[in-house]
Amino acid sequence: MRGTWVCSVGLVALAALSVSRSASAHVSVSPGRATAGSEATLTFSVPNETFTAHAGSRIDRVVVVAPRSVKIGQAQAKPGWSALVRRRTAIWRGGSIPYGEYDTFGLVVEVPERRGRLVFHASEHFAFPRGHVEEFPVPLEVTAVQGARDSTGTAEAALAIATATAGLLLGAIVFLGLRRWLLAREE
Repeated sequence: MRGTWVCSVGLVALAALSVSRSASAHVSVSPGRATAGSEATLTFSVPNETFTAHAGSRIDRVVVVAPRSVKIGQAQAKPGWSALVRRRTAIWRGGSIPYGEYDTFGLVVEVPERRGRLVFHASEHFAFPRGHVEEFPVPLEVTAVQGARDSTGTAEAALAIATATAGLLLGAIVFLGLRRWLLAREE
């Protein structure tokens, strides 16, 4: 019975550790970092991965809203899409992203002087199913001015190593618990 409990707890913990921060985000930004006080060119990847029964779904409008501290300089012109920038909002409309495909949308923005995390808000507007909208937070890390000391990368590397180590240890515990349980059942 103890082996079953160890296996169950181990599997639940391993599943929780294996979920990454980006697994919940459908719209992503590249690069994921920008330098404080700089002008940055960001590319938003917008997939049509609607999990509805509508395999024929089609996105015909993409909206990206920048945080208050970010100024949008310009939006990428794209064939088949019309682009419009209004203060902190960029809108592309008239194009098409069919189900199972994606497109990219570029913005040139002015990044504020402070470090930390900025969160853009992206939304996908569907022509089919009509009126359907999906919204996603899209985080962007703002690092120190070039040449300044920045420990963000070191902290993230340490966290990644700690997470990987915990995952390996947990996997070993699950394996050993399952092995012990199976051996006990054979006796």
